[in-house]
Amino acid sequence: MTYADMGFWVATAAAVIAAFYNALVYHWPKPPPVSTPNKSKKPALPIHSRPRLFVPMLLLALTWTGVLFDYVDRNYWSGPSQAESPLKENSARLDVRLWQPIVTPEKQYAVNIFTINNGKNTASAFRRAGIIMLATSRAPNSTIDGMFPILRSQITLSEPGPKSEIHPGQADTWFTVFGPKLDDKQTADLNSGTLLAYVLNIMQYKDPVTPNRFIYTESCVYYMGAALHLCENGHNRSYLAD
Repeated sequence: MTYADMGFWVATAAAVIAAFYNALVYHWPKPPPVSTPNKSKKPALPIHSRPRLFVPMLLLALTWTGVLFDYVDRNYWSGPSQAESPLKENSARLDVRLWQPIVTPEKQYAVNIFTINNGKNTASAFRRAGIIMLATSRAPNSTIDGMFPILRSQITLSEPGPKSEIHPGQADTWFTVFGPKLDDKQTADLNSGTLLAYVLNIMQYKDPVTPNRFIYTESCVYYMGAALHLCENGHNRSYLAD
């Protein structure tokens, strides 16, 4: 069940309960009038009527909770599987051709990523998002799976991609994904393989074959010492999505 489904059922349940409660309140026995000798002072709210204010407020909160679930699902947590389809035979397809780990003069770990258009059409409106994570052991698949919707959301919130085009066979496009700053021990542990460096990246672009949809290329690798490994949970792929 998605967040949107949860939101729908929460809001529906709140609306049904609210309708039932309003009907119940309409037929609720009315309290006798309260006389007060001091006309300038408002009578206190009868104790047995106070729940009539609490329950509508609770139902209102439930309704807005349903709306919040729906908003989060539609704008941030809708995974690619909901609107995902394979690339066309003549689609553009950007692949990573080279990973180049570096350490900046400020001792910040980073990876230069060089790409190539291995598709049969021109890619345009290129945008991307990436992250580097350091780990003392292999990262669980669930952790990596949860990062890609976040990276997709970062792309959605960023500025539109540049108008430059990447033609079939073109291999001069590259960018850098920055990671954390390292101390001497972390640098030694990375070199020895005691500390692993995960590099997650997602590219978004368009082509003339499917101009109303985006092409996404996901990449996930990790370094164990100098050895580069592909993540085993399926995040090295390209697909069409909205």
